[in-house]
Amino acid sequence: MTGIIIFICTTLCGFLCGKFIQKGVLQRQQLFSDVVRYVALLKINVQGKQKELKQFNAEFAQNCSQVFADYLSESKLPQMNALQKKLVADFFGNLDCVSGNELLQHMEMFETQFSDCLKDCDAEAKKSSVYVKTGLLLGAMAGILFL
Repeated sequence: MTGIIIFICTTLCGFLCGKFIQKGVLQRQQLFSDVVRYVALLKINVQGKQKELKQFNAEFAQNCSQVFADYLSESKLPQMNALQKKLVADFFGNLDCVSGNELLQHMEMFETQFSDCLKDCDAEAKKSSVYVKTGLLLGAMAGILFL
C-alpha cells in the first residue's frame, strides 16, 4: 500500500515540476509578445500622440498580459535567462532619451532584438507540453525506483 502512495506522490511531483517549467516558458512568451507590441505602440505615440510615458504605461497595462503589467508596475520579471533580463532592463532603463529622434533610434534597435527573442520564445512555447510529459515520466520512474 505504501508503495502505491509513494509511486503516486513521485508521479504527482514530477507532473507539478513540469507544469512549473511550462508556466515559465509561457510567461516569457507573453512578456516578449507584449514588449514587441509596446515598442510598436510607443513609436506611434512618440511620432504622433506624444502622451507622457506614465500615462502611456498605465493605458497599456490595462490591455496586456498580467506578466507585463507586473513588470510595468513593479519591475517584476518572470524566470528568464540573463541575456533576456539584460535586454529588457537595458530597453526600459534608457527610455529617458534627450530627443524624440534618439528615442526612435533606441526603439528601432531594440525592436529587432525583441522580435528575435519572441521568435525563440514562440518556438519554445510550442514545445512546452513536453516538459509536463517528461516530468510525469521522470516522476513515475522515480516512483518505480522507490518501490
